[in-house]
Amino acid sequence: MARASTNQLDFFVIDSIDFRAKHVLDLMQRNLFTLSKNKRLEPILHEEKGSFIKITGDENYGIANVFDQDLLIFLISAMVDKKNKGEPVHRGVDFSGYEFWKFTGKQRFSGKGYEELWASMERLHHTHVETDIRVKGNRRNHKFTWLSEINQRWEEEVRDDQGRLLKKGRHIGYTAVVPEWIYEAVAKDRPWVVTLNQSYFRMTSPIERFLYLYARKSAGKQELGWQESIDSLYQKSASTNSKDQFERSVRNILNKRDNKILEYEIKREDTIGRSIKRGLRFTRSKFLPTEQQRTLLTYE
Repeated sequence: MARASTNQLDFFVIDSIDFRAKHVLDLMQRNLFTLSKNKRLEPILHEEKGSFIKITGDENYGIANVFDQDLLIFLISAMVDKKNKGEPVHRGVDFSGYEFWKFTGKQRFSGKGYEELWASMERLHHTHVETDIRVKGNRRNHKFTWLSEINQRWEEEVRDDQGRLLKKGRHIGYTAVVPEWIYEAVAKDRPWVVTLNQSYFRMTSPIERFLYLYARKSAGKQELGWQESIDSLYQKSASTNSKDQFERSVRNILNKRDNKILEYEIKREDTIGRSIKRGLRFTRSKFLPTEQQRTLLTYE
């Protein structure tokens, strides 16, 4: 199913969407997308343990938002699926809008849905990333965009020798190229990815999405889970709201969800250090519905 483009970059075609959602761990331990659908130009900067990652947006598009991230998850999942099957994995992916919306469980198979998808692709393409995470030796910082190349694919119209239209041209899908930085995480002998609960795509709250991805990365399947202070979570969320607003939003989400976000229980637990700080403990539930257990099988 692979083909070569004119610039010699290999592509593969998604021929099935019978695969589980996967995400790269480096994109889960801190939020790298704006939490609002409003255009954000203020850079996102995370610095930790001598490493950094900085996100900036084009003035016409802003920084890609947390819902645009769904497309990256889709592409990463398709790449891991190919690897699991022992097939070649390439940075370039050909896919249709139907396949993407079907994978995320959203019924947006209309022109508007495809316009929304292309808008997400444009924001991802125009969001710039600079980081020294996973940069080895004396190499300079890695700079890239969330999607290196994007394209809409069309089937050309057909006319006879007299110029009469025999077949109308039609839109047949999209092409996206993920950056090498993401490809390297998938191409490892043991890909640095984990499986997500498919219900993640149904979440409408950006902060709830952030909390789930953080819990999945940090708590994982550890028996005692993971504890994090509200101060730290606020910094890692890259929220433009005040810390009080952020904490209020988290509290409202947990009250509404009975202290659970999908398979994770999230409860108030103060952190104790030089001073006592308000915090949360993320713990994976031991009792999951059968279907949820199925979707939580991991690659590891």
